Amino acid sequence: MFQLRSLLALLLLLALTGCPANDDGPSGADDDDAADDDDDATDDDDAADDDDAATGEYVDVVAGYGHTCALGDDGSLTCWGCSGDLAFGQCDVPAGPSWIAVAPGWQHTCAIDDAGAIHCWGDDGVGQSNPPAGTFTAIGAGWSHNCAVATDAPAGSFEAATGGQVSTCALADDGTLECFGCNDQDQGQCTAPAGTFADVGSGFFHHCALGADGEATCWGQPLNGSNTSPPAGPLVDVDAGGLHGVAVGEDGTAHCWGRDFEGQCDAPAAEFARITAGAKHTCGLDTAGDVHCWGCGDPVFDYGQCDGP
Repeated sequence: MFQLRSLLALLLLLALTGCPANDDGPSGADDDDAADDDDDATDDDDAADDDDAATGEYVDVVAGYGHTCALGDDGSLTCWGCSGDLAFGQCDVPAGPSWIAVAPGWQHTCAIDDAGAIHCWGDDGVGQSNPPAGTFTAIGAGWSHNCAVATDAPAGSFEAATGGQVSTCALADDGTLECFGCNDQDQGQCTAPAGTFADVGSGFFHHCALGADGEATCWGQPLNGSNTSPPAGPLVDVDAGGLHGVAVGEDGTAHCWGRDFEGQCDAPAAEFARITAGAKHTCGLDTAGDVHCWGCGDPVFDYGQCDGP
């Protein structure tokens, strides 16, 4: 999933280093019922038990299905959560490049280097790790597909893209959304809402977008209505996971709605700048540049995704 990450990451990098800024995999699912209510960062006393905070100044964190990647303020890239039967090499970041954007998928990862080239690694069963040549500014990864925005995209085109299991949503440079790719698996996730948006994230069969007014909208396959029912804003970041959604409020509080069986909604007490959702886990980047991950309460689905970088 990509959420205007490269530009936002640059701003956070400038803030963390004290430089003045001039101006900024989808997820798996099953049929279990979800928790109904929104949780914030202080709701669960056990949240700290699941949280693994990585100390160090990171500028972005993005979750795939079962693994997560974080961009360092020095252009480094670290990925984790690839143990057991999810070990396809998607955490084996190539040495050498300095990175500006990353998009973890299911069993693969793609990233853009500072020259604008795309690199992908991990599973390549359907060509998902075989990127096109060219220079690009943004990338989003779905279950086994990717979409990227080229530097030579014509005016009136797109500036960001994010992928679910079978669908893709793209954010146009005028703030409108287009979603496509559902074919016979359309659960409503390809019917984009009207309006103008600043950010969009994809789950398994649902998407969530952040409106220009700071309010979140979610659509697609509902789980008792809970995973498509975000809290009221104002919000500053939003993403969609397997059967849950996440957001950051204006005060830095983490919010979560939908499924919470593995603790993916038990956020630690921290002031967050960014949040990202995987299949059954959640990670957040706090305002100090530290990464926190939680939601590994089911050992069957613990691939190390809460261990942090």
